[in-house]
Amino acid sequence: MTKYVMSVFVALFVPHVLCAEVVKNACLSVERKRADLDTCKCIQVAADATLTVSDQKLAASIILNPEKSQEIRSSSRRSMEQFWERYVNFGDLAEAYCPKS
Repeated sequence: MTKYVMSVFVALFVPHVLCAEVVKNACLSVERKRADLDTCKCIQVAADATLTVSDQKLAASIILNPEKSQEIRSSSRRSMEQFWERYVNFGDLAEAYCPKS
C-alpha cells in the first residue's frame, strides 16, 4: 500500500516540481528588463491557475519568442486552438490581477 501511495504522490506532484515557475523564469529573462520579481510571480500564479504544465512550457516559449504566438494562432490543429483559448484566459487573468511594472 505504501508503494502505491508513493507512486500516486510522485505521479501527481513531480511534474509540477520539474516545471515549477517556468513562466516566471521566462518573464524574468525577457529582454525588456522592466519586469520585476513581484509582477513575474503574479504572472506565474495566473499561469498555475489557468494552464497545464505543458501549456506553461508553451506559454514560456511565447514569452521568450513572441513571434511564436502567430504560429500557434494560425495553426489548424485543434489542440493549438484549445491552447490559445487557455492562453487568452491566462493573459486576461494576469492583466486583471498583476501589477504593471
